[in-house]
Amino acid sequence: MSLEGVKEAGKLFETIFETEPNNPVVLSMYAWYFTAEANVGLRDWNIGKDMIETAKRAVKYGPDLSDANSLLATLMAKNPKEFPEYSEEELIETARKYAINSSDLNPTGIISILSAVNSLFIVGLYDQAVENYEKALKVAPHPPGDVKLNYALTLTYLEEYEKAYKLASELSENEQYFGGSQMGALGIRAFIDMEEGRSNDAKKVAERILEIDSSINFKKLRRSMKTFIIMDRSFMEKLSTTLEKAGIDP
Repeated sequence: MSLEGVKEAGKLFETIFETEPNNPVVLSMYAWYFTAEANVGLRDWNIGKDMIETAKRAVKYGPDLSDANSLLATLMAKNPKEFPEYSEEELIETARKYAINSSDLNPTGIISILSAVNSLFIVGLYDQAVENYEKALKVAPHPPGDVKLNYALTLTYLEEYEKAYKLASELSENEQYFGGSQMGALGIRAFIDMEEGRSNDAKKVAERILEIDSSINFKKLRRSMKTFIIMDRSFMEKLSTTLEKAGIDP
């Protein structure tokens, strides 16, 4: 969405809130809208209290709304300091409850399914996440690239390299995904090539990444790889150093 489009969307939200301040669907959409603002530079990427409070209200007024549950689960797991009312153990237990709720509510839209499955992975429920990624692919055989990309990254984290590489190859070679998920998929391929001892292949993939964007570095590439679902810092360090060996600057 363009800068002007995001600004226009913000005006629409303000108008809706004047008459429906507690509409859970709108609240959930508005919380996700903050990421669109960050994408166009209207706010930074730090998750603010406004986003968290909006997500809490979305669950309060729409407890049966899958998107609201998955969003709050994700925010709790990624921003524990913003939830001082919980102990560390209580926080992850509560976040998992919301993530499971988001899946159990059986969302039918592919984006809502993806949000639910991402939240399952983020809170550490890996087996359930894999099961639901498979569900997403059955619901939409030709899904948005993010579905396959996030699934490929999940499988990479779980060291199921063969299946992850296959998904990443489909994304990087299918014109349907060029300009979107292609870059992230190439990053996954380069990492797996290095992990499996194919350093020459990894370097060729890295060269291809640099041909697409000569200014690329790991900080930019990780966004394309959708690594926001990875909470394990040691894995992220490994990902960075491994891709650096392939030719991608930190």
